[in-house]
Amino acid sequence: MKYLSRLKDQALLRQLKNSGAVEIKGPKWCGKTTTAKRYAASFINMDVPANRDRFALAPDSVMFGDFPRLVDEWQDEPGTWDAARRIIDDRGTPGLYIFTGSATPGQEPSHSGVGRFSELRMRTMSLYEMGRSDGTVSLAALFKHRKLEPQTSSLDYGGTIDIICKGGWPGTVHASVNKSMQIATDYINNVIRHDLKKTTGVEHDPVKFRLFLKSLARNTGTPARIATIVNDISQSEGVAISDKTIDSYFTALRKIYLLEEISGFTKNLRSKSRMRTSPIRYFTDTSLAVAALEITRKMLFEDPRTAGFLFESVCLHDLLIYAEALDGKVYQYHDDNGFEVDMILKLKNGKWAAIECKLGTQNHDEAAEKLLDLRAKAKERGDAPSFLMIVTATSGVSAKRKDGVYVVALDNLKP
Repeated sequence: MKYLSRLKDQALLRQLKNSGAVEIKGPKWCGKTTTAKRYAASFINMDVPANRDRFALAPDSVMFGDFPRLVDEWQDEPGTWDAARRIIDDRGTPGLYIFTGSATPGQEPSHSGVGRFSELRMRTMSLYEMGRSDGTVSLAALFKHRKLEPQTSSLDYGGTIDIICKGGWPGTVHASVNKSMQIATDYINNVIRHDLKKTTGVEHDPVKFRLFLKSLARNTGTPARIATIVNDISQSEGVAISDKTIDSYFTALRKIYLLEEISGFTKNLRSKSRMRTSPIRYFTDTSLAVAALEITRKMLFEDPRTAGFLFESVCLHDLLIYAEALDGKVYQYHDDNGFEVDMILKLKNGKWAAIECKLGTQNHDEAAEKLLDLRAKAKERGDAPSFLMIVTATSGVSAKRKDGVYVVALDNLKP
């Protein structure tokens, strides 16, 4: 298959010029190894038992080769990290290693890697990387206050449901929706049967873990606190589960990079309100949420409310990728008075934008009013956003409203 360029490609090249090693971390099957192999001169896979045996007997046979050398799934042999650190110190040159890992190691290396390793987080593919967005609306251009010429969008409700169900896995870009959904289901089953025990080292009840994943999917885009999940499982499923068990499940998902936790925006723009700090939680890919809910495409199509929540998850997924390409981060805004905005995109230079995600057009006026209210509060404190934006799927056009709020279709967006 032809390689589809990733927005992380250039970041990897930059980091290889500055660091002795680059660690690419992210969920299984998101494309880490494929991307790393394009820039590595040699590689070795540490989830192969024979290679772990070789490392125990003759470490140099594993660690040396043409550089940059890719050490794939390094967490299966954490000793490779410390070995690379020593070689980097001895050679004193950048770009020696690329490490890829789909889980945090059970045994931490003795050295943190500070000064030798840099980190690169990879997610599943955005619409722009998959060729599903034409990139006619640039976030970078909006931050520079460039005029937005109206752009047409081909995305409709059915197409958006397909995007939600398929997700952004590189291996399903050209697959049918049904095949993609089956792969996501198999992925969830593999996590339940194998990854949970491998990650935690403890036997867990697969029925309870499956119910946990379903509850997390039901509560996507919310703080989804431990108590919320416990109550949801006990009330919806009639199964007793402890806070400690739920906490261990969250820890496991973090270790295999299947959980996105979006922290609150720190600027208190509404001075009389206290900001909520609980992170908002999402699956790292919407196809996993659909699989965890055990629903079909038809069921999702006939449930616009659930589809709307999952569309927000798609937007968050792509905006995380685009923000990082712009050296920025994504936050959520929520205060104790109940005022909230879906996402805040903040750049390293301090510029920021407020964003609402709406699957349909019927709630655009309400979303615009909320964004304008936030901007008015920010202006009072002398820190107005660079722009306000509603990300949508079914508007048919990307343009600027009379009130100054941008309406941008997800299939027009790029960094």
